[in-house]
Amino acid sequence: MAQVLDVRLRADPESRGPPALVWARQQLNLWAPELADVRAGVRVRISASGVRASPDDEEIPAGAYMVGRIATADGANLALHCDADGYETWRGDRAAAERCAPVSDFLTSTDVLRPGDNATWLDVAVLVGLSGTGFETEAPTGLLLTLGAAECGELLLRATTQGDQLLVEGRSRGGLTWPALLLALARQPSNLAIDHEQRWITLAYAARDSRRQEAGMQLARFASRASDRCLRALLRADDASRVRAIESLARRGAADALPAMLAAAQGDDDARAAVSAAVASLWPDCSDNVRRTARTRAAADPALLAVITRVEHAAMLAGIGTASMPSPTVAPPGAPRTGWASLLALTALALLGRVLMGAIPRGQRIS
Repeated sequence: MAQVLDVRLRADPESRGPPALVWARQQLNLWAPELADVRAGVRVRISASGVRASPDDEEIPAGAYMVGRIATADGANLALHCDADGYETWRGDRAAAERCAPVSDFLTSTDVLRPGDNATWLDVAVLVGLSGTGFETEAPTGLLLTLGAAECGELLLRATTQGDQLLVEGRSRGGLTWPALLLALARQPSNLAIDHEQRWITLAYAARDSRRQEAGMQLARFASRASDRCLRALLRADDASRVRAIESLARRGAADALPAMLAAAQGDDDARAAVSAAVASLWPDCSDNVRRTARTRAAADPALLAVITRVEHAAMLAGIGTASMPSPTVAPPGAPRTGWASLLALTALALLGRVLMGAIPRGQRIS
């Protein structure tokens, strides 16, 4: 994972260690066929020159399943310690961690250095799967990235600093180093850099906490199809993430997504407030088919149906969205002049959108 990763694993003849690490050491013969017994004490060293594994009889500290170090190119170290339950720590100089590209990449990708409450919960298989490209799934590396990541399950992660010292804590079925190693390996085939948009897409799918909500807000800034698909998927996520997705889709002007937003908002007061603002802003741009579908979706929730009714009434006064109503550029002779009435109705429609947006606390919106 790092310039040098040097670890020692306790002998585990009955395979009682963290399940993903037990699985990982069973794969060691793919890289070190000379290793006679992978369940005996073993030392594994990973560097730019490859993977080396050898028997190790040195005593492991009590309570530890794996100990070792992550060394940077200039000789600084992060000490690692993992117990049999998959709880692992990295300790060392923060500047050293930032100089070690794979470690820095891992901390950035997971957004774990965010100020304040920085604990996060991630699905390792999703995180690794969305980060990798260009590998064959049935090749040894592909098996590590798919089955190995799936074995890890979910990773609970936290980083804290005290002075110039960094402490990273993680718990999964594979500890902390193994998921980080898989993430570094996933990016290795094509030397992928962290793309800003892709980082938020990955967190939207992989995170299990406020980072998913943050990703939902940030994706409003990107116009790609990938971001659009991700936001539509978030309409099926947890309550707070659905609200962020509705707000972002409305900002992107995704009128065709309005029926899905209405379906996602049913029974949720916060989501109702967000989708009410979305209806007010998107209704003029909706096709007749989208409007019909939106009414059908809203029918199950009287509060949402009332919003559509109000917006339709205002739009009708303004001559918006009424296919049967003629809209000539010059009024026929003798016809009443409705210019001021239309302008007032449009103003009322805009004010309705602003009032509804005001129902959402300011801290929950992108300013």
